Amino acid sequence: MNRILWIIILTMMMFIATTIGSSFVFFFRKKNDKIDSILNGLASGIMLSASIFSLIVPALGNNIIVLTVSFFIGGIFLYAFEFFVSNKIETSNFFLAVLLHNIPEGIITGISCMTASSFKVPFFIALALSLQNIPEGAAISFRMSSDRKKSFLYGTLSGIVEPIFGLLVVPFLVLSNNLLPVLYMFAAGTMFYVTVDELLPSKKNSLMSINFMIGFTIMMFLDLLFS
Repeated sequence: MNRILWIIILTMMMFIATTIGSSFVFFFRKKNDKIDSILNGLASGIMLSASIFSLIVPALGNNIIVLTVSFFIGGIFLYAFEFFVSNKIETSNFFLAVLLHNIPEGIITGISCMTASSFKVPFFIALALSLQNIPEGAAISFRMSSDRKKSFLYGTLSGIVEPIFGLLVVPFLVLSNNLLPVLYMFAAGTMFYVTVDELLPSKKNSLMSINFMIGFTIMMFLDLLFS
């Protein structure tokens, strides 16, 4: 399958997931914390498993220092983005903060589509991000407005940057195969940061923890099965 088509399909899947989450405003009076825990737990397990078995392991065998630095830079990239952009405006405009936060997710998906040796890797990365986007879309729609239709629109539009930036990253990835391990580790670093910063609970949450284990185990099995 054409790699550009991969990006379009997978980022649209992520966008649709945001739309699904945003639609919760029509069916529930408030966010469902149990659903959030289940989806974020699954997403955490998938993200970490995919980053380890599909990105870090294939990159091994190259210069250790380069790989380590690339991994760290991936995490720092998202930290810096959130610190200088998203966190500065979150208190005044929650919608804009989430909109900007979704930009790196589109970039991660674009990178994985352009560098992965098979469709499996970007698919499971996009699946994990999609699972995360459902409660994220719900959070926006419940918070933005008392008008349900307007809230739904805000929630949906917050995910539109993912397909856009997934495609915008393509011109920057016409690179030598020698740089693929660096990109793998960079993507793994960003995924670790997203998992630790946004998905894993800040306090004990058994429901999220067990679903984290389920997600990690499923992805580990699939990676071993198709490796």
